[in-house]
Amino acid sequence: MLMFFLTTISCLILCTYFILPYEPHCTYPKKTSKLGERGSLILTLLDLAFFIASIRTVISLTANGYWVFVIFAQFFYSITCRSSTVYLFLVLTGNVWLDESPIFDFIVPIETTVFPYLPDCKICLLAYTNFNRIPRILKNCGHTICEVCADALETNRMVVCPFCRTPTAVDRKLNLNSELQARDSVCLVSLAL
Repeated sequence: MLMFFLTTISCLILCTYFILPYEPHCTYPKKTSKLGERGSLILTLLDLAFFIASIRTVISLTANGYWVFVIFAQFFYSITCRSSTVYLFLVLTGNVWLDESPIFDFIVPIETTVFPYLPDCKICLLAYTNFNRIPRILKNCGHTICEVCADALETNRMVVCPFCRTPTAVDRKLNLNSELQARDSVCLVSLAL
């Protein structure tokens, strides 16, 4: 009983969710190919032969009136299996085509929000901020580290880059804002030209 239920439900679910929703998008040629006609006929006859053989076997092996239920199960399963098999054969032989119109219009693309990338110091792995982790660009090599790490690496008014080992002189008179303003003004002048 459980096996009948599972096989029948699986055939019905397969047909309901994978064949019937796409039926309007299928086109059938005006004439079915000879392979499609003969193959469908052969599959139907084979399925019918298996159905008759299984009924004869059930009647001879089953006792106490269970054969009526088994015949009903075989009949119902045979119909769903036969239709699915013939349809699959028609698709495989090229007798069912999909339209060129988009089928998957009902799929709504998921809108993803891109979070702004927060650059971080490659030494302490903390994100740069305007308050306590101010980024410092080493002039000679161009690598960036945070102000706290730059202060820790400073010896004799020199900061040796931890990545490429290039020394950079530290000028305490300039701060980051004045350097950025000078760079921005140079960029604006070059854009105006």
